[in-house]
Amino acid sequence: MGVLSVAVLAGQLKQSIDAARYLRAVCPGTGIVVLMHGRSDAGCIQALDTGADAYCPAGASSALLAAVVFSLLRRLTPASGLASPASVDPDRGWALHEGGSVLTGPGGARISLTTGERAFMKTLLYAREARASHRQLIDAVNACYANAAPRTHQARLGVLVSRLRRKFASHGYDMPLKSVHNWGYMFTGTIASGRAASAQPARQLA
Repeated sequence: MGVLSVAVLAGQLKQSIDAARYLRAVCPGTGIVVLMHGRSDAGCIQALDTGADAYCPAGASSALLAAVVFSLLRRLTPASGLASPASVDPDRGWALHEGGSVLTGPGGARISLTTGERAFMKTLLYAREARASHRQLIDAVNACYANAAPRTHQARLGVLVSRLRRKFASHGYDMPLKSVHNWGYMFTGTIASGRAASAQPARQLA
């Protein structure tokens, strides 16, 4: 396992958002905490949506800041079952790396994921038949933020999916995701395991 790191951004909101976006692009495995000057739900959402993993009030005690950082480090630790970069051929399917913060795929694709996107993709890829309900996905996204963000609901889940589709498109891919009407989503791409790619997208990885 590589060295885990967390960046704490203490600038004004726009500066922190720009820095978070840049860090997420060039150092996808780095955890990012934004110190918020004042409390605005819109500002918190913007910071989280553009790459931050968590936020903390700028005037918080060192104990609270340390708790946020260590909580994030625990989530960044690669979980059992996440594929190792050395063990997966990227041409054979989609897989999560670096604690789930990077999704790799055919042709060497590397797509950086925010905390919420990571929870969404992990839940979906590890689910039986690669299918998950709206409620399962919403609960997973809410749980990953540990109450540090406004609660996700179905409309915001749609925003998250739209953002993921744009990320895939920016890498030259159509996101292999099918909406199951009035129920949830299904990942339709080939999924790789730590040993070999799955020949069926419906394979359960967990």
